[in-house]
Amino acid sequence: MRLADLQHGLLAALLDGDESVLSALQDDPRRGSRRALAIQSGSVRGIQSRALAETFPVLERLLGADSFGACTRRYLAENPSRTWSLIALGKALPDWLADFAPLANWPYLPEVAQLEWAWHEVFHAANDPPQDWQQLATLDPDQQAALPLCLPTAARLLHTHYPVLDIWQANQPSEPDTTLDLSGQDAQRLLVIRHGEQWPEIHRLDDPDYALLLATQAGTRLGQLTREPAWAARLPGLVERGWLRLGL
Repeated sequence: MRLADLQHGLLAALLDGDESVLSALQDDPRRGSRRALAIQSGSVRGIQSRALAETFPVLERLLGADSFGACTRRYLAENPSRTWSLIALGKALPDWLADFAPLANWPYLPEVAQLEWAWHEVFHAANDPPQDWQQLATLDPDQQAALPLCLPTAARLLHTHYPVLDIWQANQPSEPDTTLDLSGQDAQRLLVIRHGEQWPEIHRLDDPDYALLLATQAGTRLGQLTREPAWAARLPGLVERGWLRLGL
């Protein structure tokens, strides 16, 4: 077996429990290759489970540590990682939860996971270079109109059907236990954003601001935005808050 094939086989054994690589090893009973791989695989799964708990602390609190652990073990078995990096480990968890039948009676949980994943992505996102809005003055009107506006790299938009920000806030370590009424749906439009080296912030958006930011995310040009009076009036405030950038 080539070294590269052996390495891939060992990776599959550690992450997926695939023991086919053992046939290529000199399996002396005294060395216990199968037992050694089981120990190492368990260690990897433990590290992965802890990483998911750190990424989704509110979800863990809502489910309880034991139920959350059982869910993440099932998730990892069905969505094995293909990299040693832990940053992207929970990317598919919100969608996976939406299809996980045992939690069907808690339909807000996938959206809570979406918010936590957005926070995680924003926390790890790269910083954008400084923006010089005076560059606009160097462009002619047609060039200005053709410029796209965009969200910062460290920003995510969310539209939820449940009050997930209220759930998230009520389940922070510093908050006392509270009871939320989730009997009726309460849609929220949210912006998760980080400025520089600060912690990510979560902002509630009204419908016009959300629509404007969503339009920029879809590639709407500056000229189109300024021709819409309601949006043109809101643009300066969003730019001042650092919620929009020029796509230069």
